[in-house]
Formats: sequence, structure tokens, C-alpha cells
Amino acid sequence: MIKNFLNIFFAKSKKMARSDQIITFRNELVKNCEGLFSELTTFETMSMGTQVVSMPEQDIKKAPEDNTTSTLKSTSVNNTSITLLRTAIHGAMISEWDIFLNNVFGEAFLYMLESKNIPILVSILSLIKNLNFNFEETIPTTEFELYEKIGNGAKDNFSFENHGIKLKTLKKLFIFDDIGNSSELEQEMKKQVQIRNIFQHNRGEVRKDDLIKIGRENQYLKIISDEEQSIEYREGNKIVLSKQEIENCYKTIEAYSKNCQVLKTVNTSR
Repeated sequence: MIKNFLNIFFAKSKKMARSDQIITFRNELVKNCEGLFSELTTFETMSMGTQVVSMPEQDIKKAPEDNTTSTLKSTSVNNTSITLLRTAIHGAMISEWDIFLNNVFGEAFLYMLESKNIPILVSILSLIKNLNFNFEETIPTTEFELYEKIGNGAKDNFSFENHGIKLKTLKKLFIFDDIGNSSELEQEMKKQVQIRNIFQHNRGEVRKDDLIKIGRENQYLKIISDEEQSIEYREGNKIVLSKQEIENCYKTIEAYSKNCQVLKTVNTSR
């Protein structure tokens, strides 16, 4: 009886420790993305101020007072420095998201090992390709070392998986059902990751494969413009990132990451 009590106590303690670390990872994610967006806002505000100051006096007189804001917004899109910074900030946010996914997977996977949740472990390992734990380098001598070795190996392999597989795997570790519109958030998150990939691999020009990867074959990507209008980007179109779309990326990361908080247990292995 005492042994059973201790096992339950230690199991709960381990889960709390892993959960606390996962919450820390999420707090870091949100803080870092908020900081990135703040940097963008500061730079654009300063840049817009500089543009107004540097305008010739006759041009300032010509500009209609009630159209100043839209004029500045349109001007900002044509500013090469702002365009490059927006792309970099958006890419940095997606990198933060990817780091977060890798870290929470590592903690959640170790929890499943420690709690010996075989059904979930088997379902996870079937998704991750080319698992290699490198036991030749260091042979574990304790149960803790064995778990760490297997956990680190799984995490390393997980980090090389594509975004879709990562989300599919995390759904086996966490209870995603707590957020009602998680499917909409997931679609938006996939879109933001694909936007980063489009800039990284094709200079911002949409390819057919990009649309297929987010389930929009023969359709388009919807992106908010600086004028707060929804623009449809089809195959061959070059994306123009607005500050509003980058804010949307930040808010989507903040909302969707809430799914990675409630770890499944043996009784919630669905």
C-alpha cells in the first residue's frame, strides 16, 4: 500500500515538474514573439517619422490632411528596409515556434517514458522517422540515464520532422480538445509556417506546392494588407507582408500554443 502511494506521489511530482517546464517554454515563446513585434513597431514608427520629416515642404503642403495615414501606410510597403525587416521578424517568430515545439516534445516524451505510457509511446515512435539513440557512444547505466538517452534521441529526430508531423505527434501527447476553434488556429498556424518557407525557399513567390501543403490546392493564401484588406495570393504571386499579418502570426502562436499544456495520461491516450 505504501509502495503504491509512493509510486502515485512520484508520478504526480514528475508530471508537475514536466508541466511546469512546458509552461516556462510557452512563456518564453510568447515573450520572445512579443519582443520581436515590439521591435518591428518601434522601427516602423521611427521610419515613418523620418519619411515625413524628409519630405520636401511643397509635398507636405500637397498631401491631404485626411489621407496622411493611408499615404504613410502605402509608403511603408515600398520601404526596402521595412520590407526586409518584416520578413526577418516573421521568420524569427516561426523559428521561435519551432524551438518551442521541439522543447515541449522533449519534456512530454520524457514524461511518457517515466510514466511508462506504452500506447502513446508506440504511437509517437511510429510517426518519427530514422530514430537513432546512439547507445554506442554512451551506454546508460541507470533508468534515469536510459530515459534521458531515449528522450534526447527522440527529440533530435523530432526536430528534423516537417511541421505537419510535429503537430500530429504533439496531439498524441497533449489534450488539444480544450480550445474550441483549434482547427481554425491550426490552419492559420500552418499558413504562417508556409509563408516563412515561401520567403526562405522561393523569395516570397507562391508555388503550387505551397498551396497543397496547407490544403488549398488550386486556391490561394489570404494575407492582410497594410490597408487592412484581405489579399488573395495565388500561384506565381509574390507575397507582401504587412505589419497586420505579422501581428496575426504572433497572436496565432500565442493562442495555438495553449494547446501544449495539458499532458495526456494513461487514461487519456486517445
